[in-house]
Order: sequence, then structure tokens, then C-alpha cells
Amino acid sequence: MRIVIRSLTFLPKVGGLENMMHQLALAWARQGHTVTVITAVPEEAEAQPYAVLRNPPESRVRQLLRKADLYVEANISLKTFRTGLRFRRKWVVIHHLTYLSYHWTGIAKRLLTLFAHNICCSAYVAQTLPGKSVVIPNSYQPIFTKTNTGERPYDFIFTGRMVSDKGLDVLIAAFLQYRQIRPESRLLLVGDGPERATQQARVASAGMGDAVTWAGVLRGEALVAAYNSAKIAVIPSRWPEPFGIVALEALACGCGVVASNGGGLPEAVGSFGYYFKNGNIEELIMAMKQAVADYPQFHDKFDAIQTYLQQHTPEAIANAYLAQCKQWNLFN
Repeated sequence: MRIVIRSLTFLPKVGGLENMMHQLALAWARQGHTVTVITAVPEEAEAQPYAVLRNPPESRVRQLLRKADLYVEANISLKTFRTGLRFRRKWVVIHHLTYLSYHWTGIAKRLLTLFAHNICCSAYVAQTLPGKSVVIPNSYQPIFTKTNTGERPYDFIFTGRMVSDKGLDVLIAAFLQYRQIRPESRLLLVGDGPERATQQARVASAGMGDAVTWAGVLRGEALVAAYNSAKIAVIPSRWPEPFGIVALEALACGCGVVASNGGGLPEAVGSFGYYFKNGNIEELIMAMKQAVADYPQFHDKFDAIQTYLQQHTPEAIANAYLAQCKQWNLFN
């Protein structure tokens, strides 16, 4: 089958959407499908078993789509929707975010879901769209796995962009109070961003610089090792996350998970997490205490977690997409 994937952002850029669309293209290519990815990212990445067209003219895109069996787009774009409408019969949009702005652009994107075949990464995203949709969760990269069966020197780990929406300030506030109760506890912070300097100064002024490690941006095996050095992954997002792939990565690496309870995060973490209300420091501290206290028994959940994660492998999610498209009669 000939599949065209359109993702305005893609490799070599780093992010959840970029990795998700890459894993999807890779899984379909390995199944023997002819896959072409169209992106606006001009930088070249390493060769893959699928083709990548970077900033092709729209005439070339439409030429490909005339012969394609399936046209899969990552999120609604006002730059490319006309092509989607033109090939509406085979147009599938995977929604990794909401379009809740009351600006005309947000309204237009929501209305366009009435004309597409919609797949959402979570029920939270689905309930924000006027168009009918099916929920298929995101996948995680198989590189993430439990490699450490011994001691984990860090009680907590945070991974992600250090921006206000991600709630790093909430975690720092909670950890500084938590360490007054558990003075031996340690926190590993992975990532970078505009909030880093402010929060580093905050930790230093509290005299707890020795308790917090700032690892910077880590990828691949280094990120896997970081997860495996911590007991609990904390996802303290202030905003309602559409899903939360980091939760799957953390579970796969043997971490317990503490997460804010807004958006699609609870759908990613499932029954394996401890939750707190977005932005509530006191609730976060309580969740951190409980997660650490329960961690010695966390290995009892190993089989259940592995079964859960099998539903989120790239192959499983790629197959679920194709099964849904077949149910829509987009191909035979």
C-alpha cells in the first residue's frame, strides 16, 4: 500500500510529535508499505527505509496523493488543509493537540475536523473536537527499557522542556519542602529551557544545590540510563497535556509515575500512577511521599506494566491505525 504522511515538523527536530510520526512511518515501511513523509523541516536527517520530501511544491504533493492509498496528516494545518479537502476520501488527521483558541484560526481548525477522518491520541483531545473521532493512543520508542535491577540513587526524575507549562517550578517548590522531611532525597532534572536559570537560582538560594542534578538535554541511551537511575518520574505539567509519552518511557524503564491529573496524562499513566491536581504543591508532595513509600513493591506490577506497554509499541499503534482506516473503508 502507498501511504503519504504529512507532518510539518519532523526529524531531525526533537520532540514527541516528531518521534511519533517517525515511528509510525518506520513501522509501516517495515511492514512492506511504500511510505513517503512530507515535511516543512529543511534539515536533512539520517536515511530511513521510507522517503522524505522536504518542502516540495504542492503540485508534487498532489501528484503523490493521486496514486496514494492513504493520506495521513499530523494535526490540522491551515497551510495544508486545502489538499486534505481535495483528497478527503483518503485524508486521515491524527490529532496530537487541541485547537481550543477562540481566535479564528482555532475555530477554523475545529470546524475542519468535520470533513476529515479523525484519530485522537486521547479521549481528552477527542472531546474538544466537533468532528467524529476515534481514540488511538500514542506509542513510545522501544529503546526505553528497564536496565537497572539494583539501587536507584535518585528518588525523582523530571524529563522535558523547562518551560512554564511543564510545571518545573511546581516540582521544585514541592521537592524543597519534601527534602525537609526526607533530607537524603535527590532529584534529577533532564532537559533545558528558559525556566532553568530561575529554578537553579531558587535551589541554590535554598541551600539544596547538592540534592539536585541538572543533567541538561539527554537522548537515546543516555536518557534511558537517566530514567533507570531514578525511582519515580514526576510529570508536573500545569497545562492539560494531550497525552504524555514520557509516562510510557518512565514506566518502561521501571519508574513509578507521579503526574498532574489534567488532560490526557491519566490516559497515558493508567492505573500505575499517583495523581495530583495541576499546580497544587501540597497534593504533589503527598503523591511523592506515597509513591516513594510504595516503590519497594513496584516490581510486583512488572508483568501488568509490560502487558500495558505492549499496547503502545509502534507496531501495535501502526496496526491499530490501519485497522481503523480499513473499518472506514479507505482501502480494501
